[in-house]
Formats: sequence, structure tokens, C-alpha cells
Amino acid sequence: MTDLKIGDWVRTIKAGLWQIYRIDEFNCINPMTEKVEDKTLVFIKRFINDSGKRSFTQDVYSPEVIFQLSSEELNELEEFISEHQDI
Repeated sequence: MTDLKIGDWVRTIKAGLWQIYRIDEFNCINPMTEKVEDKTLVFIKRFINDSGKRSFTQDVYSPEVIFQLSSEELNELEEFISEHQDI
């Protein structure tokens, strides 16, 4: 797994800014190979969409399609949160 942690702000293949609230790591059997594999699922909740409007929804993804915010994006998000306490 990557260095994703609960509480991290991320982007994914869906629009918006998301926050990780749960990470599950487990073993499962691949039905194609019938071999046991390590798997990770990352549970995320959306805070705002790409136009800055609140958009509360949840989803679950494999870590391969979750991308951590850059330092610049994280600074912009923190500024947005401080300016929009009502959200």
C-alpha cells in the first residue's frame, strides 16, 4: 500500500476533493488464479466538488486510483476551509 492515511485529503477518478476515513487491508482469493492475494480498500468521503460547492458523498476505491494532494492544493484547501466555516 502507498503512504495513504486516515484523514488525508485526496483526489480520485471522480471529481472533487475527498478525505480518507477508513482503510481496510485483507487477504482474498483471486477467482481467476485461485491464489490468495493481499488487497486494500480505501473508504473516502467527498467534501466539495471541483467547482467548490459542498458535495457530501462516500465511495470506496483501490489505492491505485487515489492521489494525494500537492502541497499547493493542500494549502488552497486549508484556506478554503478557513473561509467557509459553514460547510
